[in-house]
Amino acid sequence: MSDQYRAAPQDVQTVLVLGATGLVGRSLRAVWADQPPASIAPLWQGRGPAPEGVRNWLTWRILEQAPPVLAPLDAVVVLAGVTPGPGADYAANTALALAGMKAAAAAGARHVFLCSSQAVYAPSAAPLSEDSALGPTNPYGAAKAAMEAAAAQAEQAGTGVTCLRIGNIAGSDLLGKAAATGKPVVLDQFADGRGPERSYMGAGGFARVLATLLAHARAGTPLPFTLNVAGPRPVAMEQLLAAWGRDWRWSPAPPEARQSVTLDVTRLSRLHRFTEADSDPATMAAEWQRYGQG
Repeated sequence: MSDQYRAAPQDVQTVLVLGATGLVGRSLRAVWADQPPASIAPLWQGRGPAPEGVRNWLTWRILEQAPPVLAPLDAVVVLAGVTPGPGADYAANTALALAGMKAAAAAGARHVFLCSSQAVYAPSAAPLSEDSALGPTNPYGAAKAAMEAAAAQAEQAGTGVTCLRIGNIAGSDLLGKAAATGKPVVLDQFADGRGPERSYMGAGGFARVLATLLAHARAGTPLPFTLNVAGPRPVAMEQLLAAWGRDWRWSPAPPEARQSVTLDVTRLSRLHRFTEADSDPATMAAEWQRYGQG
């Protein structure tokens, strides 16, 4: 991995982060408050007033208001999005992404990072690379694929775009939400006696990856339009629950259940230096307990 890795330069940059009140946005704020990246001066956005103690805040109801007039920006990160849930308006993901791109272009930002998902891929037993076939199997994945397509058509000269196909951020995913209820979680058990394994990343790991990518954008490093984002090794869900100290019970996996859904992060590893802790369930659990509860 080291022969492919390019260290990102350090330089101060102004970054607008859209969606700073969601689960991932709150954890990112907490990580960067605890460990401020030397290269980043974030401007946080939410629909309402700034949370207590948060500085550099922009109140903007993105789907209801035109982009505000902003001072020059170096980059925009669009964490704002509609996640799976009853009555979710998944089409809003495209509108939010395009609004972020419009704001970036108006403020002279060099790059925009849009949060996509591994859900855009077609099912595969092999690790999924950015060149793997698309074929979302649920409305959320279809909406993220549509968002990527719209972003590709709307790319503007002078502003690069990267769609971050994120695996799972431990704690903010469906497993984490189930564990947060305090009730025992039900896991599919497969023929080998184990449960599902997925590509995960901790809240701190995601913040570090994002800081690396922002530094590369600032330096003018060519960045791909799509980029898988996850830890370098898959994580078994039962190991993550154990690290959280949560109970679970087994249920026989139905025939259609997929035991392994993993991402190939070779492309990301050429830009970001992973550590052993980036795939460690105990580290992920500790990061969510520290940064994901705000």
